This record gives sequence, C-alpha cells and structure tokens, in this order.
Amino acid sequence: MFARSHKDLHRVRRSVERVKALSDRVVGIGPFGVGMDGITAWIPGLGALYTVGAAGFLMLQAVRARAGARTLLHMGAVLFVDAVTDLVPVPVAPAVFDMMFTGHKWAANALLRQMDRTIYYEGARAEGEADPEFRAHLDDLKRTGGGRRVVYLG
Repeated sequence: MFARSHKDLHRVRRSVERVKALSDRVVGIGPFGVGMDGITAWIPGLGALYTVGAAGFLMLQAVRARAGARTLLHMGAVLFVDAVTDLVPVPVAPAVFDMMFTGHKWAANALLRQMDRTIYYEGARAEGEADPEFRAHLDDLKRTGGGRRVVYLG
C-alpha cells in the first residue's frame, strides 16, 4: 500500500499528474482548460461517478505518498466541494461550475507540493539515524531552517 521506494514515489507522482491533466485539462484554450470532470458533469450520474472515482484515487495516492494530515484535510475539503457540485440536481449551474472549479487539479497540486517538501529515506528510521551522511544532511537542514518533513520508507 505505502510507497516503499523512490521508484514507487515516482509512480505516485506520475499517476497524480495524469489524473490532474485528464480531469481538468484535456482541451486547453489559453489559460483555461476543460477536462473529463467538466465534460462528464453534463451527463447526470456520470459526472458524480467520475468525480468521486478520481477523488478517491487522488486520496489513495496521497496515503501511498504518506502525505501529512493537513495536506490530506486540504485535499479532502477541495475534493468534497468538487463532488457536491455534481450531486446538485440543477441541470446547468453545477455543470458550468464544475467546468470552472478545478478541484482535482488543486488537490493534486497540494499533494505534489507536499511531496516536493518531503525528504524520503529508503530505509527504516534506525538506518537513517545510523547513516552519518544522512544525519549530517538532516542537521544541516535543521540549522538552515529547511522546514522539511522526513519520511522513512522502510
């Protein structure tokens, strides 16, 4: 379930980037884009199914990448609002809102930022603490105020 290597984390990143692009930017017109989330919103039932499925997949990837609680809550809130718009029984307003509200992209970006700010160590905590090179790297980050999380994959 959890990512156990940098290769697994790379797969998580690639899949999150794919969902982000597919959901909110299949067709781009300048700075604006429309993706499957906006397109399926026009089809009753299908929009909600796609939105909830993609949201669940993004949350699963966040758990696999061991995202922090704040990131998970942030993603959950954004994806919840995105899903609720598909469940409102007004024919036009939710579909237009869903096309403009790029919730999957926002949630994906939150996860990708969290991954960028995290130092992943391939091994257990005891191994990392015993590794003088890694220890020196962590001490340097503490001294300079790096403000990064450390996640041990082992």
